[in-house]
Amino acid sequence: MKKIFLVLMAFIIFFTVGCSLKKIDFENVNPSLTDDRTGSVPDNGLYLAPVKFGNNWGYIDQNGIFVIKPEFLDAKSFSSEGLALVRSEKGWQYIDKNGDYAFNFRFSGAMSFAEGLACIRINGKWGYIDIEGNIVIEAEYTKADSFSEGFAVVSADGIKNGYIDKSGNFVIEPVYTEASPFSDGLAFVYPYFNGPDPAIKSIYIGYDGEVALQPLLQGYFYGNFSEGLAIVMNAESELYGYMNKAGELVIEAKFISALPFINGIAAAGILDGYGYIDSSGEFIIEANWFFAGNLIESMAPATYAGKKWGFIDDKGRTIIDFEFNETRSFRKVF
Repeated sequence: MKKIFLVLMAFIIFFTVGCSLKKIDFENVNPSLTDDRTGSVPDNGLYLAPVKFGNNWGYIDQNGIFVIKPEFLDAKSFSSEGLALVRSEKGWQYIDKNGDYAFNFRFSGAMSFAEGLACIRINGKWGYIDIEGNIVIEAEYTKADSFSEGFAVVSADGIKNGYIDKSGNFVIEPVYTEASPFSDGLAFVYPYFNGPDPAIKSIYIGYDGEVALQPLLQGYFYGNFSEGLAIVMNAESELYGYMNKAGELVIEAKFISALPFINGIAAAGILDGYGYIDSSGEFIIEANWFFAGNLIESMAPATYAGKKWGFIDDKGRTIIDFEFNETRSFRKVF
């Protein structure tokens, strides 16, 4: 069931609705659209978001104008390193804000840059490169994840997971069947046999690998912490709420889905749709959308039922019309 929870969390974060359109004559398309625009966008730099228009992905700026034309099979949001991961028929590569490739080689699998390193797959195994494209941790892992708070979850055998540092050294031994990235100084692992109550094997560890929190909520599955709150799911109702670092349920499990808190606000869904809640669990932006992502850079991807995707601001107002097949989050690139 825990695996179902993790899969569902990933589905919630990355869920998008797509449809197929005819091939685009990009030169004659300008989806900069402001007829329905009622919100405001940041004007203190360039912000880029990956969007799917027709069958391909490209990047628009905060005004909805294509800066990098839609020519990729897939595209991820830019990282703080100023690079974005894209996929062509030849594999995965990284581009800069101009759409130029950062290095010439391609990978069969790759993840976005995080904390100066990116997880890449070579000959079926995972390793890490720096922003110059140099391999800094050899591709020797069957499973691996991005770095977070200085640690990355890896597995050499595909079964037992542990944590390495940026030198590739294990700092927490691979002994866990499940291990999540560090967030807010804590990481969820399972099983853990040396906690305060050995019968309870779900635990949060600190950077030293020792028990930091042993949650005692009965009948819940646990997610990562963000801004002092962790998403939890009631196993019986399959509804989501939030737990604090004392292990207390502080926001009732009443949402059909929930995302991590960012700047005191989180996207959450009820039967009426998605909206945004504060740390008390109350909606501060009404649940109007079929799906809405978290507000990053005060902008969020959203869609109405039966419509395409667009973007809203931190007041829930439209800033880019709903005309894309799929969208992902904005990031500031300078």
